[in-house]
Amino acid sequence: MKGTPFDLTAPRRLSLGVQADDDEIRAAGGYDHCWVLSRGETGEPRRAARLTSGDGDRVMEVWTTAPGLQVYTANQLDGTLSDPAGRPLRRHGAVCLETQHLPDAPNRPEYPSPVLRPGETGRRRTEFRFPRPEAPDSVR
Repeated sequence: MKGTPFDLTAPRRLSLGVQADDDEIRAAGGYDHCWVLSRGETGEPRRAARLTSGDGDRVMEVWTTAPGLQVYTANQLDGTLSDPAGRPLRRHGAVCLETQHLPDAPNRPEYPSPVLRPGETGRRRTEFRFPRPEAPDSVR
């Protein structure tokens, strides 16, 4: 969905997306949506997401063989819960990245099947990587 708050193909602040004037964003209170990931050719994990802190000092990547990535921006937190240090957990104060099968996949034959029959083995791999931040003058 190029040009919408759901276009995360280029780096952008998630905070801009959760504040967007968009019916789906308003209904969910932010992001709580599944992105369909491109299929890997080799069956090896491929990069599904890259998060970088505002100052660029921390980077986290999600690599997976799963067909979908759910992005949830803590839309329901209201400050009544606290973290272990006692700080209140507030709305949009966190982001969750959950690799998964696609919603409604059992009813959509064109989607990868999430069904696992007795005796079958299912395998999926997800890696959370923490690469070193790139130097400010590096270009890619």
